[in-house]
Amino acid sequence: MRKDGEKFETRQGFSVGVVVTVPPFPYTRIQIAEPVGVPVQFSPPLNEKEIQHVHLGEVKREGSTLVTAGIYGWTMVVTSLGNSIPDAQRQAYGLLDKLVLANCRYRLDIGSGVQDADLALIEELGFLS
Repeated sequence: MRKDGEKFETRQGFSVGVVVTVPPFPYTRIQIAEPVGVPVQFSPPLNEKEIQHVHLGEVKREGSTLVTAGIYGWTMVVTSLGNSIPDAQRQAYGLLDKLVLANCRYRLDIGSGVQDADLALIEELGFLS
């Protein structure tokens, strides 16, 4: 529930969001000369359900191809929803295994801190009931 008393829709399970960046992140193209227009592709192509979990950032379309754009290198966030944290991680990183993007970077430990250390406390505090 929000502070104003309004409710918002939620789903059962755990979610993971993995941010994908390219250089010059964490700097800007104003500070560091890095190219734009690098193709952003998935191989094999994503199906409609998978596409719903890809949230684009600094990209644009050149013809029928998505390419990097913008000044920060913030390219996309790949999300997932699973019955457990490891399940959500498998789904998100499974989509990222299909990403073909030169010099892209993303963390490989998203959700691990909660799974390894904080989940017991979160459950104890009653946030999952």
